[in-house]
Amino acid sequence: MISQCLEALKRFAIAPEQAETIRNLIDEQTDKDGEFLEARARELGEKLGGIQEKLNKLTRGYVDEVIDRESYEAAKADLVLEKTTLKREKERLARTGSTYWNEPAKDFVNALELAGKVQADGTPQEISGLVQKVGTNRLISSKKVSFGFSPEYEFAASLLGKMNLELSANPSLRSNVEWQSIIWCAREDLNL
Repeated sequence: MISQCLEALKRFAIAPEQAETIRNLIDEQTDKDGEFLEARARELGEKLGGIQEKLNKLTRGYVDEVIDRESYEAAKADLVLEKTTLKREKERLARTGSTYWNEPAKDFVNALELAGKVQADGTPQEISGLVQKVGTNRLISSKKVSFGFSPEYEFAASLLGKMNLELSANPSLRSNVEWQSIIWCAREDLNL
C-alpha cells in the first residue's frame, strides 16, 4: 500500500532546489506586494488628509455664513461618503496586507517538496499525512489504495509533467532561473 501511495505522490514531487527557487519567488513577490501596499496606504492617507481639509473649509464657510445650509449639507454628504470609502479601503489594506497569500503558497510548495522527499526515505506516517493533506476520497479496499487529488495538486501534477517534458528535451533549462520563474509564475497576468 505504501508503494501505491508513493507512485501516486510521485506525480507532483519536486526537488529541494526547486522548492527553494519557488519559495524565493514567493518572497520576491511578497516584497513587491508590500511596497505596493505601502505606496497605496500613503496615497490613501494623503487623499484622506485632503478630504478632511475640504471638510474643514466647508465648515468654516458655513459658520462664516458664506454658503447656505442646503449647499453645505450636500457638499458635506459627498465629502463624508468619499472619506468613509477611503477609510474602508485603507482598513481593508491593513487587514489583508501583503501576506494573505504567501503562507498558503509556501505550505503548498512544502507539500510538493515533501512528496519528493518521501520517495527516498519517507516513513509510513509521513506518507499517510501527505496523502491526507493532498488527497480526496481516500479509500483502502482489498489491499488497494485509491484517492484523488484536490484541484491545486492536480494542477501541480500537470504543470510538473509539462516542465519535466521540457527539461528532458533541453536539460540546460534546469539551471535557467528565468525559465523556472516563467514556468512557476506563468499565470501572473490573471493573478494580479
